[in-house]
Amino acid sequence: MTHGLAGFQAGCRCAECAEAESTRMHGIAKAEKTRWREANGEADRQWAAQSGIALVPPDAMRLPWTTEEITVARDPSLSVKEAAAMLDRTPAAVSAKRYKRP
Repeated sequence: MTHGLAGFQAGCRCAECAEAESTRMHGIAKAEKTRWREANGEADRQWAAQSGIALVPPDAMRLPWTTEEITVARDPSLSVKEAAAMLDRTPAAVSAKRYKRP
């Protein structure tokens, strides 16, 4: 075992080296999280463009439905996708609201 050698199973286990290894691993994890967030965001945008479905901003999730939104969601002259696009809600949310008993 060499002092200063980074490693989980083989390496120095003194407090200084353990802290340095922990800091190094946290830095790697943070960089990977950022990299994957960007990659997943790009994949989501590509999927939405190919499927023709608009991405719903996360702010719209879990917001209470207004009376006007419920009226639009239950309008039989609109398709579920059209109503979802008008309301910035997912088609699944509009469908659930449309077919829910009053």
